[in-house]
Amino acid sequence: MARPSYGGCAMDGVHCPGMNSVVDSVQSRLGILHRSNQAIEKGGTDGIFCLQQSYTCTNTPHSLLMLFLFQPKTTLVKQLTSFSIKRMTSTMSKEATPTSSVSSSSSSSSWKERLDTILQQNRHVLNFEHYTVSKEHMERMKELAQLAPELYDNPEITPRSTWFDHVRFNENSQMPPFHVHYRTELQHIIHCIYKAYNENDDDNDDKQKKQLSRAFRSFSGCMRGLNGHVSIEEYACFPVYQDCYPKVNIRFLYEDHKSLKKAEHKAMNKLGTLVQQDSVTKEDILECLQHMMDFDDHLMGHLGEEEEIVVPMSLTEQDIWF
Repeated sequence: MARPSYGGCAMDGVHCPGMNSVVDSVQSRLGILHRSNQAIEKGGTDGIFCLQQSYTCTNTPHSLLMLFLFQPKTTLVKQLTSFSIKRMTSTMSKEATPTSSVSSSSSSSSWKERLDTILQQNRHVLNFEHYTVSKEHMERMKELAQLAPELYDNPEITPRSTWFDHVRFNENSQMPPFHVHYRTELQHIIHCIYKAYNENDDDNDDKQKKQLSRAFRSFSGCMRGLNGHVSIEEYACFPVYQDCYPKVNIRFLYEDHKSLKKAEHKAMNKLGTLVQQDSVTKEDILECLQHMMDFDDHLMGHLGEEEEIVVPMSLTEQDIWF
């Protein structure tokens, strides 16, 4: 009897022709999860973030996916429930207001205020508004409002404040639930670097190194997940949006990802160099912290801008599943 296969990946693990088939399989499972009201609360789950982080580890995607791809739907839902399907929209802050970017300065008042702002943010919510959009994005939105006013000049679906209570939000695949993980992770990483800064003296060398190492491990893992997430967006998600709305050219999102990748490399190199040094000064750690906050500004801005482009498409009558 032939062994069944899913999305091109055979059950025995021998045949796995490429990432696209893996993406198809996982995305179909995510579709099942989104449809399971008994298992998934409104707006997404921690379990989905854990699953996403697992299947985006590109070194061994097939082995990591086996557990999730080849089980009955009910079994999969029960397992994800145990991850901790909880919170999210119960704490959704509709009162949040965007914060302006603060320039990186060696002045203690400016960098500390900037740090405090980041660490005090509630990044577990779907309606995250603490980001600053670029001038390029503002120009794009003006053009899109003229090109597709039903999407980008529509008081029912264009403003972020309308998304999460919209009747179609839970009927289609949505991007915001997949972005929460990266926001919270980066906040944690920045906190670790700040702890290392506070413990930078002769008596706390071990604690300082542990915090920097923890930050580096967390950032490396977070970026592996982010790179996998970007690949899924580009090969599985964006084509769906483009097929549904061919007049809205979203090729600029691919270029935005390239810019984000360059910023990631700078932050990774700065933190990696610091971790490898036998001893570091408070000035070294502060410089690294400011680089990471710069990357945080970049990533938060990109995630917010991307959501402003794609979410309105998912709130229409079009069926958008990825």
